[in-house]
Amino acid sequence: MRMNSGGMNGPEVPYRIYVDSGTAFLCIVGLSFASPLVAPAALAYYLMAVPLLRRNSIFIYRPRYDGGGFRFPFLFDVFISSMALGQVRKVVFEIEECCTIVFLTKTFLFIAFTGCDVST
Repeated sequence: MRMNSGGMNGPEVPYRIYVDSGTAFLCIVGLSFASPLVAPAALAYYLMAVPLLRRNSIFIYRPRYDGGGFRFPFLFDVFISSMALGQVRKVVFEIEECCTIVFLTKTFLFIAFTGCDVST
C-alpha cells in the first residue's frame, strides 16, 4: 500500500541530512589525528544517528523512488575531499613533529658543545 501511495504523508527528505553526515565525517577524518578521543565519539554519534536517520527515512519522510543516485556525486566529493584533508593534516603534523625534534636536538647539541650556562 505504501509503495503505491508514494510513501508517508510527511515532507520530502531534507538535503541537510546528507550535509550534516558529510560534515561529521569531515571532522572525524580531519581531527582524529589531533585527538584520539574524536574517533570513539564519532563512532558513538554514527551508532546513534544511523538508526534514527533510517527510521526517519522510512516512516516520516516521503521517499522519492526516481532518485537514481543523483546525490552520489555530491557525497563522493565530500568523502574524497575529507580523506584528502585528513592526509594533508597528517603530513603537516608529521612535519611539525620532525621540525620540533630537529630544533630540540640542535639546541641541546649547541648547549653541550659550547658550554653555555643555561641556569642564568
